[in-house]
Amino acid sequence: MNKIKVCYVSALGMEGPAIFLCNLLEHMDFNKYDVTVISVWFNNSDAIVSRLKKLPVKFVPCPTENTFQFCRFINRLFKDVKFDVFHSHSGGKHAPLFLIAWRNGVPVRVAHSHIADSRIAKAITVKGVLRRFAVVKIIFPFLRQLIRIFANRYLACGEEAAERLYTRSIISKKRYVVVPNGIDLEKFSCPDRTKHQRTEILFIGRFEPQKNPTFAVRAFSEYLKIDPTAHMTMIGKGGLNNDVRAEIERLNLSKRVDVVSETDETPKYYRAADLLLAPSLFEGMPIVLVEAQAAGVKCLVSDAITTFAQCGLVDYRPLDDGAAAWAEYMSLALQNDDLKIDRDKLNRFDINNTVRIIDEAYGL
Repeated sequence: MNKIKVCYVSALGMEGPAIFLCNLLEHMDFNKYDVTVISVWFNNSDAIVSRLKKLPVKFVPCPTENTFQFCRFINRLFKDVKFDVFHSHSGGKHAPLFLIAWRNGVPVRVAHSHIADSRIAKAITVKGVLRRFAVVKIIFPFLRQLIRIFANRYLACGEEAAERLYTRSIISKKRYVVVPNGIDLEKFSCPDRTKHQRTEILFIGRFEPQKNPTFAVRAFSEYLKIDPTAHMTMIGKGGLNNDVRAEIERLNLSKRVDVVSETDETPKYYRAADLLLAPSLFEGMPIVLVEAQAAGVKCLVSDAITTFAQCGLVDYRPLDDGAAAWAEYMSLALQNDDLKIDRDKLNRFDINNTVRIIDEAYGL
């Protein structure tokens, strides 16, 4: 029997879509599927690429950062290889790829939304205002229409993520499928959690504005007024690397905060943590919240994050309350015995369930 040829397109930084894709492929039936993964950015995570290279998949780095040249590259690839499935994890940015896939006869064309908001920085110049208007009112609506017309499967990590990427007709007719960001629950289970004397706070996420890492540093600084012996580990890297380190230095926290650029050993850090901080400005469905709860770690998160992530250990709070209030919330969450894991909700995120949903979505 011929294998089903699947082409995945995704950024491969240490972020949600890439982690989701790795989790999916590590549990996929390669007797059934022949997989090609195309990266769309140059700043690939070594940890992600290392995981992919251990699998029987064809890994193709993006040959260019230019969108038009990338589209030409994809067109040539689709002419050379007759794929059965094209599955994009890049949101609206690469919507033209669905047109290319359609023109080249790819029968199953899957859009997959991983983010619930896409905030554009407030413009302070005339040029900036015009650019913002063009993106919000012209470009993005056009890309959504391309996806509506040329994709024929619509997936999302949650309801909010679906509403962000898909048109009203897709939403109103419920033509999309919610796919939980599944993980290997057993891998993150920590029945023998590390016992320690000081409170351990954990932040995991890209150092980008969306993840709000400098706020996490300020909130932790305020928390030290409540618990002077506490310690925080921040795992991530990104465009705000210098800002995060500068904030740590400014607040004299270099002996209280450790920064780890990236790692594929996150279970070790969950095992040692008492509380995960996720003060994101916007999100789709953060995989780190599922991992943390699977490990039995309480989570303090912004109310901008979907409640679909709630498995019993998440405390939602508004960012507008400020860093000092969040320090109080940290203390309350750590002492809150009502935060208990709901196994039924957690089991929704079993990676085997996710693989089954994806398999059914392809319908091949």
